[in-house]
Amino acid sequence: MKHSEQLALAGFLAFVAGIVWNVHYSLLALAAPAHTYDGPLMIGGFIAAAGVIATVVGLRGHHSGR
Repeated sequence: MKHSEQLALAGFLAFVAGIVWNVHYSLLALAAPAHTYDGPLMIGGFIAAAGVIATVVGLRGHHSGR
């Protein structure tokens, strides 16, 4: 497996982890005031965004390496 493929896979897994993180804290926020979970929701969003960026970079590297 090439490094670009590993980066794309890691990025996809980080994206999924960020989404799962946000779903978890969104469900907790339903039971408590929304302002309580602003920080964790932002962290989940950053993790998901970093995952998307890593996936795009990995896929671009994979296609340019052919």
